[in-house]
Formats: sequence, structure tokens, C-alpha cells
Amino acid sequence: MKHELLPGGGIDYELCHYGNSRLYFRGPKREPFGAYVAFLGGSNTFGRYIDEPFPELLEANTGIACVNLGVVGASVGAFAQDPSVIDICQRAAVTVVEACNSTHLSNRFYRVHPRRNERLIHASDNLRALCPSIDFTEYTFVWQLLCAVEASDPDCAQAVQQEIAEAWRARMRSLIDAVGGQVVLLCPSDFAEKGSVSGNVLESLRPFVSSIVEVATAEVGTRGMIVPDGQGGIAKTLMNPKGHCEVADALEPVILRLMGQ
Repeated sequence: MKHELLPGGGIDYELCHYGNSRLYFRGPKREPFGAYVAFLGGSNTFGRYIDEPFPELLEANTGIACVNLGVVGASVGAFAQDPSVIDICQRAAVTVVEACNSTHLSNRFYRVHPRRNERLIHASDNLRALCPSIDFTEYTFVWQLLCAVEASDPDCAQAVQQEIAEAWRARMRSLIDAVGGQVVLLCPSDFAEKGSVSGNVLESLRPFVSSIVEVATAEVGTRGMIVPDGQGGIAKTLMNPKGHCEVADALEPVILRLMGQ
């Protein structure tokens, strides 16, 4: 991941590790102690193409220390089996978990890279039997596989989408339980539209979290983002600076309430 993020981007992400984790997080590296908020998520939480991602904005607005554990392209699976990440979250006053990248999660139909979750490692025999006309050896990324399944057979696509939703909910529940304490589930308004997770699946997690914060960002596009040549398509799928401000504003009263301020 490191070689993809640093060159030509115009932003020094100051990539760092925490504990024994092999994941690359956005710096500057923090020392997690005292009353702090931990943030788990994908490219939006990380703040790809963004000077000041919403964890940084929230810290500036509230004075509460915020530890950004977002990872580019990650889904919940990148964190659930990482003891260093879980330890930081268990010691946090609040953990904010971004609902992100439901398709970037290993399930009974395909397996993804344990850290670079957008990369496809293996299509299972179950998926090959479901879609016998597809040569899955041609695909490197999950989105390529899903596009091929969708084009092949709508019934197959529906079965895969259902499996993705069930796997995401189960893994998210497991992560929430492992983190413990006060957990806020952050849901961008278009999360369900981009993936295979419905609003009903999100609502089913409400009894297990302290709050669900849904944010409908008012502006789309790459205005204010610092995007290297050739990466405009990726940037358009992420929140721009105004969106990050809206997320920080939506989280602020929830975090202050949970921290008794």
C-alpha cells in the first residue's frame, strides 16, 4: 500500500504502524492514552486525497484526541483479526466504525487479501459452481469479479449480494463485540447504494452500538481534493473536503455526549 499512496499525490500521509499491526495508517502517529476516540474505516476515514480528514477536523473542533486507524480500501475484515487495532479501540473512550466496503470482505464465495481488501485472492468452488461460465482467473480486484457475476446471471448476482450482506453483518457484529465499550457506527448516506448491505442490515446492528450516525453529504465531486493524475475515477467515489466537514459536524454532538461533555 505504501508505494501507492506516497508518490505524486501532493499529500504527505506520514504513513505509520501501531503495535505489531502490518496495516499502514495515516499519521502523524499518535500515542493512544488518556481519553481519546479511535476511528476505524476505509479510504474515507483515512482521508485519501484530503488534507484534513474528519477525525482531524473533529479533534480540532472538540479538543478531544482522535486516533485515525482508517486504511485505504479496507473493510471490517482488516481490523477484526488485528490484535493491535483491537487493543487501541478497547482502550478508547469511544470507537467510531465507518460502514464501508462491504464487498471487500472474504465470504463463502470469494477470499480477499487480508490487508489490501480490494484485491481478490481466490474464487471458491461454491462460486465456480454457481457461475460455471466465468473464468475467475482473469480478475485481480473484487469489483471485476462482481461485474462479471452481474453480467452473467442476475440470480447469481443476487445470491452473491445476499452472502456479502450476511458476511458483513456477522463480521461487523464480531468487531463490535471485540472492541466493547462505546461504539458509534458511521454510515455515509450512499453506503447501501454502493454495496450489498441494506438499511435493514444496518438497523439490525443498532442494539449493539451506542449510536448510528447517518450522514447525507450535500456535495459530490472532487472539488478541494488533491488527486494525482489518473486517479480521478477513484477520487469521485470518496468524500470531498465538504463531506468531511459534514461528517465531523454530525459526529461532534454524539462524541461529546458519549464522553460526558
